[in-house]
Amino acid sequence: MITTVIINDFVIDRRSMVLLTKNHFDLVEAIWEKEDKILVEMQDSDLFAGKNRWCDLRSIHLRLMIAHNMTMCSKLSDNLQMDKENPVVASLHLLIAILIHGIQKNTESFVELFRIVRMSEHEITYDFTASFNMTIDIKKKSDFRLVVDNE
Repeated sequence: MITTVIINDFVIDRRSMVLLTKNHFDLVEAIWEKEDKILVEMQDSDLFAGKNRWCDLRSIHLRLMIAHNMTMCSKLSDNLQMDKENPVVASLHLLIAILIHGIQKNTESFVELFRIVRMSEHEITYDFTASFNMTIDIKKKSDFRLVVDNE
């Protein structure tokens, strides 16, 4: 499972693409229901009160965290922004993966493409393309019988 993430940051005039792989989503799944140190430290905020696990968050929480992280990333040099091992960049990718994971769980879909457009520090658009899959087993023998009486 791979999700393509395209980030258009007009604040710093930069466009980037990230491929979120199975490894990203496996990490999200591993931390999804566990209490997180960062979220525990945010308990003084009314918005985050009572939200100690990633699964407790709604998309508004994650979008705010992503917006804050994008501001932090925009202060990095071009080389550091391209370094996936950089803690700020890795954090941004993790937050995006958590948001996508939540969308997929809530909609029972697979997000194939996720776009983030930052017009200003206070205006960010999130857009995604998702697909649903359903398989019907048509080989199963039906119990329906039709009896015709010609008399």
